[in-house]
Amino acid sequence: MAGVASYGTINQLAQRINRAQDWTADEGAVLTQLLADVSRLVDKYTRRHYWQTAAGTVRYFTATSGYTLWIPDAVTITAVETDDDGDRTYEHTWAATDYDLLPYNAAEVDEPYTKMKVTPRGNYAFPTGVPKGVKVTGTWGWPEVPAMAREVTLLETARLWAAGRSPSGMVASPELGVFMVEPQLHPQAMARLNALKRVMVR
Repeated sequence: MAGVASYGTINQLAQRINRAQDWTADEGAVLTQLLADVSRLVDKYTRRHYWQTAAGTVRYFTATSGYTLWIPDAVTITAVETDDDGDRTYEHTWAATDYDLLPYNAAEVDEPYTKMKVTPRGNYAFPTGVPKGVKVTGTWGWPEVPAMAREVTLLETARLWAAGRSPSGMVASPELGVFMVEPQLHPQAMARLNALKRVMVR
C-alpha cells in the first residue's frame, strides 16, 4: 500500500500529552507503531482511508447502473475504460467529457470524489453486470487528512500509551515488540468519527 501513513506525528503527540519529546528510542518505536495502528483503526471504523495511493493506481468495478458508478474516495481520476462483453479487453477509453466526478466541488474543500456520472452528452454508458467491466486509473484517498481523523488518532494514541503504562492497563514492551492487548477505539472516539463514516463503499 504505497503512500500509507499515520495520521499524526510524534511531535503532535508530544503536544497532546504535554511533555517534551524525550522518549527513548524503544519508546519512540512503540509510539510510531501505535500511531500507525490507530490510524488503521480509524480507516476500518470509517470504511475509508485518508492516505493517498500512488498516482496511476488501477481499480476495477462492476457497474450496477449504466449512468452512475460509486467509487472509493479519489483525489484524481486520469483514465476510465470499459469492457462491454466481459473478455477483459477494455474496448472503450472515455474522454474527460464523457463523465463527471461528484461531488462537483470536492477538490475545493479538500474532500474526495466518491461517484462518477455519465455526462448528458457522453459517448458511453457503464456496462451493467459485467464483472470488472469498468477500469479506473487515478490517485485514491483524500486530498488532505481531515482534522477529525488526525485528532482522534492523536488522542487515542495518547490514551493507549497512558493505559500501557498503568498496572491495570494494556502493556507495551519494546522487548516483546508488540502490544499485549490489541488497540481498540474508545466509544467516544467512534462517536467523533461518525461524521466521516462512509455508508456506501465500492
